[in-house]
Amino acid sequence: TGMTYVWSIAELVPGAGGVITVTGTISDSDWGNVVTNPVTIAGSVRELDETNNSATAAVTVCYSGVDRLYVDQAATGIADGRSWDDAFTALQDALDVAYSCGGISEIWVTAGVYYPDEGREQEADNPNETFTVADGVALYGGFVGGETVLSERDWETNVTVLSGDLEQNDITNSNGIVEDVGDMEVTQSVKVVTLEDVGDDTLIDGFTITAGWGGNGGGLSNDNGTPTLQNLTFRGNVGSNGGAMYSSGSATLSNMSFADNYASKSGGALYTTAALTVTDVSFTSNYAAINAGAYYNAGSSVIDRVSFAGNQADENGGAFYNYTAYKAASAPTMTNLLFSGNLAKGTGGAFYHKAWASTATPTLANVTFVGNYAKGSGGATANQYGKLTITNVIFWNNASGTWSSRPMYDDSATTTVSDGLMDGDCDKEYKCTNLIDADPLFVDEISYNTNKPSTAGDFRLLPGSPALDRGDNAVATDTDIRGYTRTINGTVDYGAYEAQGFDLAYTSGGDQYAVIGNDFAEQLQVSVSSPVDDPVGPGGQITVTGPATGASIDADVVISTNSSGVAKATVTANNTVGTYVVTATLAGLLDSAVEPTVTLTNTTADLELTKSVTPATMTPGGIVTYTLVITNNGSAPLDTIVIVDDLPAGLTLLTVTTGGDVTATHSSGAAGETFTIDTLAAAARALITYTVELDNPLADTSVTNEASLTFDQVSGASSNNGASVDLTIDNLSPSLDDYAFTVSEDAADGTVIGTVTGSDPNVDTLYYSVTAGNDDGIFAIDTTSGNLYITDRTNLDFESTDQYTLTITVSDTEASATGQVSIAVTDALADVAVVLTLDVGDDDRGDNAYGEAVPGELITYTLTFTN
Repeated sequence: TGMTYVWSIAELVPGAGGVITVTGTISDSDWGNVVTNPVTIAGSVRELDETNNSATAAVTVCYSGVDRLYVDQAATGIADGRSWDDAFTALQDALDVAYSCGGISEIWVTAGVYYPDEGREQEADNPNETFTVADGVALYGGFVGGETVLSERDWETNVTVLSGDLEQNDITNSNGIVEDVGDMEVTQSVKVVTLEDVGDDTLIDGFTITAGWGGNGGGLSNDNGTPTLQNLTFRGNVGSNGGAMYSSGSATLSNMSFADNYASKSGGALYTTAALTVTDVSFTSNYAAINAGAYYNAGSSVIDRVSFAGNQADENGGAFYNYTAYKAASAPTMTNLLFSGNLAKGTGGAFYHKAWASTATPTLANVTFVGNYAKGSGGATANQYGKLTITNVIFWNNASGTWSSRPMYDDSATTTVSDGLMDGDCDKEYKCTNLIDADPLFVDEISYNTNKPSTAGDFRLLPGSPALDRGDNAVATDTDIRGYTRTINGTVDYGAYEAQGFDLAYTSGGDQYAVIGNDFAEQLQVSVSSPVDDPVGPGGQITVTGPATGASIDADVVISTNSSGVAKATVTANNTVGTYVVTATLAGLLDSAVEPTVTLTNTTADLELTKSVTPATMTPGGIVTYTLVITNNGSAPLDTIVIVDDLPAGLTLLTVTTGGDVTATHSSGAAGETFTIDTLAAAARALITYTVELDNPLADTSVTNEASLTFDQVSGASSNNGASVDLTIDNLSPSLDDYAFTVSEDAADGTVIGTVTGSDPNVDTLYYSVTAGNDDGIFAIDTTSGNLYITDRTNLDFESTDQYTLTITVSDTEASATGQVSIAVTDALADVAVVLTLDVGDDDRGDNAYGEAVPGELITYTLTFTN
């Protein structure tokens, strides 16, 4: 009623007391509120202890018929939690009502960031404030407000955060989530969420829990409860044991992720002392200062479809640490696991098992260990005092500082490994059976790193992986780490991932021919496809196989796919002629698929060269056309055909034209004219024509022009790889010009009057004769030199004949020509010479022509005359 009531007590003797009972009715308007009623002792009595003079009773007002509460920070109604319009704005108010009032089974929460120190009964910035979920209550996040059925929410899009950042001063992402524990400030919630003695109908679903920093389980602490936790993300939490979560009860975890959490002791993300059921959970980039970079297990948990990537422990178990106390049983069953890029500064780069009880025998099936590293021993696993069984496993690129080649380490323990793939040998101290050493063909493999963990890589198996279809079905589950169906093709794959099978088809390259010993012109092209989203490349391996005997390819070919699943093979015909089938195969081919085949034929080469010339007869200085025809008479294309035509002397190349089915390239060099054809298809032909000019003069003979060809393939008909053609050079008549000479009538016999020279287009030897005008027989001619000379001068007289005209005939034995030689005879006139000499005593000049004399001296003159 809002009124104050006063009771007066006249006397209260020592040891006496009393009870006052007040009864009232709470109004409907107080639904969902907490009604407090304080009482105080007042008066003049002096008290020895005044601290117990007042008390307060609080009543949470419950409403019958309500089983669901709503929380929305943006709600503007009366905040009684009974609808979206009147939703609580603080999550703690809804949790308080659910905790105090029976009948509340669900709480729906809209997206936003909720802090445990916010609410009507909460103390701001008090690290002990925590979200406590009552037994039997299902807490759902991921709403926008207004939803009427659970299926309408989208918890992945509508991020709902439970944050221990009480002062709201941490560095967070846009959703209010701490991504690095180093970004948290001082005042954090010791435990963001607390569960105590709850049953399996208690559920937390659709939240991100962040910024917790306290004792065991900074994000969530489950004390002796069996809650169901699903669709949760733990990120950026710090705790002593269990950076994100601590559980002493058998909780069920599914579809969760733990990332970037830190434990100052063990269990960087999760620490449990009870048997958990863990399904579809990822542990990424968690860190522990002692053991178990991600997950510390001390119970017989059932763990399925879980990945551990990039976690680190400063001591043992880079990702997972299993501990069994004396006479206790901690024998987890672990299936479909991925351990990649984890790091331990002690032993067990990924997995560490320590057992004080003989019943502690963890079993691991369908596990992939890749790129893990331990600075001590056991790059992948370490086993101390216990038994460990691993089946259908892939060990790849794991290493340790002590034994870099060994992925496992046993210390007074027994590790049994069967049916798997391991790089390197399994040491004799381990029990290893049915292991292969081969590249598993991961989509994107990683190597170990000695200094820091890694979250890189994609460890699904490509088509052709040796890990496909060869495991032990007895230990396989119905699904792989992704929830995809096992077992495809009747036999389980090694490792965490089950490829869903592949289909294979030839897309080109069939029905072609190749010359024996040579490559087929077209590559065989194969395409791989997946019925789901499994990658098909790059790097998938396909084997192309021909018959073992007879006509075939010369060797089987292993080819790799590109990112689209396409692979191309260059295959070579062996040395046997015939038609055969080539099959493409790969590991992982669906049972329902058929290995594709193509038909190929090995044949011999038959390349024909013919040559012709037009016209076949030509005179010097004329122009002729040569034609080369190259025909592939075989069944296979022929490559790199080279035709060489060495033109004979006397022929000069003018023009070149190529045609037919292909084009040839032309070059000139010392070897002659060279024509090159890259590829000539079966039944195709190339045409080469070129014109040449004959020299002038040029001997009248038959000119043989030869051409030959070579090509890459071995010919089966080499006799038609050359051709020649004869060009006849016509004989033309010689020619002789007219000449005019002069001779004196007194010339002696044998005197050469002059030389006549004929010319011949065929440069034949010419012969000369006097065929007319020499009736007196005075003249003669040398038949080969053309020298005209006097043979009988008896009748050579100017006064009788002063001009002769001779006809000279020049001949090459097949044709002749004539020329006229005019000879003018000159008169031999008298020529008397007179010499007068003087003989005196004193011949001053010594020539008897001039001298000196004195009077009275005798002078003698001599007169000499000569005809």
